[in-house]
Amino acid sequence: MKGWKEIPFGDLATFRNGLNFKNDSHGDGCYIIGIPDFQNHFRPEYSTLGQINPLGIVKDQDYLEKGDILFVRSNGNKDLVGRSLFIDKSIKAVFSGFCIRARIESEKAIPLFIAYFTRTSDFRSLISAGAGGANIQNLNQGILSRVKINLPPLPTQRKIAAILSAYDDLIENNLKRIKLLEEKAQLTYEEWFVRMKFPGYESMVFEEVNLNDLALYFGRGVTPQYEEGSGFWGINQKANKGSNLEKSHFKEYKKGDWVPSERFAKNGDVLLNSLGEGTIGRCHYYKWESDVYPVDQHMTIFRGKSPEISLFIYHLLASEQGQGILNSLKKGGTNMTMLNIGDLRTIKVNVPKAEILRDFYEKVEILFNQKSNLEYQNQLLKEARDILLPRLMTGMIDVDSLDLSAFEKGDQEEMLMAAESKGGYKKD
Repeated sequence: MKGWKEIPFGDLATFRNGLNFKNDSHGDGCYIIGIPDFQNHFRPEYSTLGQINPLGIVKDQDYLEKGDILFVRSNGNKDLVGRSLFIDKSIKAVFSGFCIRARIESEKAIPLFIAYFTRTSDFRSLISAGAGGANIQNLNQGILSRVKINLPPLPTQRKIAAILSAYDDLIENNLKRIKLLEEKAQLTYEEWFVRMKFPGYESMVFEEVNLNDLALYFGRGVTPQYEEGSGFWGINQKANKGSNLEKSHFKEYKKGDWVPSERFAKNGDVLLNSLGEGTIGRCHYYKWESDVYPVDQHMTIFRGKSPEISLFIYHLLASEQGQGILNSLKKGGTNMTMLNIGDLRTIKVNVPKAEILRDFYEKVEILFNQKSNLEYQNQLLKEARDILLPRLMTGMIDVDSLDLSAFEKGDQEEMLMAAESKGGYKKD
């Protein structure tokens, strides 16, 4: 590959560990990025960041700058160690002591290109080898500085970064559209069933029933039997992000007919996290294929007697009122909080008559169908980006011969085709 050179990361960047903060540091004045903010993101979700009071603690050199790259330095979850975040905007923020910051100082490297390199399996292998084994438990500045990066000329770096960021920009734009659809659906629920401003309310009569009376199936998922490499994936509560399911957190189950039919997720199910602090009570309205993914035992499945009931119950449980009810039902110790299925089944629900539920369903379900289409588009975009990532980073694709107009315009169809194309490869 003409012009490509292996250069140690330490020759391109400086590194700095994050700060350890005390409980009394919490306050306002400065954003902080910690381990929970990484997940599987490329960029931080800035709107969800916590804040601290930086006075007397933070020095000028501790603040992040646009173009910085953060790494998870240490965590009980080995899969998280080495994961990266790219800081793509100017923001007054610092980072926690379990993170390392890389700041590109060399004019030979473009920060965005390096950030994408840190998302490759090659980078993961290099830091693991530097730590002396396959399962890295702790990352340090020395390991990072010794990683050798195969660096192309600057024009090639810019093109590669532009191609990959075009996918991420489209994904981010779709996520914004998804959020607007979710907000519109929730506002409709509140307008109709909290402020009672739906058609025909003047003569409306509600019927109070137990939640279980509305269910076709209402129970926990299946006790998992894991088998790596099976390709048979199950949904667990870690994958449940509320508005979406994060497929990267699905677990592989043993193949076979051991999973009862009712414990597969079905289109229109309400999935409820039911064990452990942090995500307990989190609800997801499942809109993917039926009978493909088993649901883990730490989640509860509510399957309504009709699609209209399922959609209504999802919005009820996801609402402020519903979350308050679920919070009041939590039982157990600090680390083993749970929602008992018996308690969930006896939740009292005021149900409007069938025609009101039908009208609400027809008005809101179309929003969820649009949301599902956008989520499917994002899944395709992520897969296309992840196919291209190693090919671009290893020079398998000659970007100098590629037409970048589709990426510059954000032409999704052309961008998806680019990942499938066999053209553009170097022959030597």
